[in-house]
Amino acid sequence: MTDLAALQRFAVPGSVTIDAGCGGLPRVSISTPLCRGEIYLHGAHVTAWQPAGHAPVIWMSTQSWFAAGKPIRGGIPVCWPWFGPAAEAGKPAHGLARFADWDLTSVAAEADGTVAVVLRLALTAPASELILTARFGRRLEVTLDARNTGTTALAIGEALHTYLAVGDVRRVQVRGLAGVAGFDRVAQPIALTAPESITVAAETDLLFNATESAVTVQDAAWNRTLRVAKSGSRSTVVWNPWIAKSAKMPDFGDHEWPGMLCVEAANALTDGYQLAPGASHRLGTVIEVM
Repeated sequence: MTDLAALQRFAVPGSVTIDAGCGGLPRVSISTPLCRGEIYLHGAHVTAWQPAGHAPVIWMSTQSWFAAGKPIRGGIPVCWPWFGPAAEAGKPAHGLARFADWDLTSVAAEADGTVAVVLRLALTAPASELILTARFGRRLEVTLDARNTGTTALAIGEALHTYLAVGDVRRVQVRGLAGVAGFDRVAQPIALTAPESITVAAETDLLFNATESAVTVQDAAWNRTLRVAKSGSRSTVVWNPWIAKSAKMPDFGDHEWPGMLCVEAANALTDGYQLAPGASHRLGTVIEVM
């Protein structure tokens, strides 16, 4: 367990506290005139962002595990160095980063009131270094910098698997992907082209390829629009488990599915890339209430 007393050097009086969060896991909490937010060292996992004057933007399951060796459900999981099921038997889905305990390296209050939190993870297999920076302010900016510290190229799949809080997913429209090719992955991959407006009326798992577009999430129930932009990303994933799948997930409440929608910045499957020895790649997402 990380020494909480040692982490207190990163606290900022009046705006940033560091304590034992759910399950006793170390947590950085931000409270400023601009927003409130949270990030756990376990998984470098953002679990809250609520800009002043607005409802929470990041969704969390009330049934989430907060335990060593288990992923956190909701927030912004870091999927790396693969997306989806592992190629090797016995390896966890969505990679290693979301199960690991990261090191807190800096917390800084910026001139405009934004708080930047930086965490680092060094891995030996694969040989790599990850830096996650989360900037909590009027908007939420999350970047993942990955560097290959080994001597052979790495095949990378990744995502910032963002869970957005919505009033009622059945009344949400996702716009900005019209004409983009992709796949419906619920039963089997079926090729499709995104319409002007994507709506959710059943289990939804849509992967759109070769797109760098920002999207808007128009939430009629809460009368607000979220903008989700990205960088270093060629895939966008739109996901909701709906009724049957959420009931099968032990860390997801049976009746929580209407309140969330994942819109993910990713490099997944055919959009994965090779990271050469010594090379780096930055994946980022920016979320704001319009």
